[in-house]
Amino acid sequence: MLRTLREKPSFRGWRFGIWLSVASAAVVLIVNLSVTIWALASSVTTDGDNRRELLRSSCPEVKRVNTAGHVVINALSTILLSASNYSMQCLASPSRKQVDGAHKKQRWVNIGTHSLRNFRLTARSALRFWLWFLLLMSSLPLHLL
Repeated sequence: MLRTLREKPSFRGWRFGIWLSVASAAVVLIVNLSVTIWALASSVTTDGDNRRELLRSSCPEVKRVNTAGHVVINALSTILLSASNYSMQCLASPSRKQVDGAHKKQRWVNIGTHSLRNFRLTARSALRFWLWFLLLMSSLPLHLL
């Protein structure tokens, strides 16, 4: 069924998930930029070189702050990975119409997984594939680091 121009797009189901993923990625970006700007503004240069000092305190205090910082970094990267993974699954998933078309041709598709096979069978595969590939390449450093 075709939508008229007056109808608002439905933000239920996977569309809501995509918008939630975009919003969470934007929040992670804003938090990262804010912390970076704060760290550059509040740190001091030591010994005339380019190294900066964020905190000068006792070892237990520095260890506690370091651990807290790493917990926050891990939480933000987990949010970003979750958003990326969900978006990649949506890009790789065929629609009901595409599944029916594949079944008529006696072909199968993967549902709910990242599958390169689906890109060969779905329409608009080039755009969907390259978006999926960009998300994959941007997510790899988070997995590895």
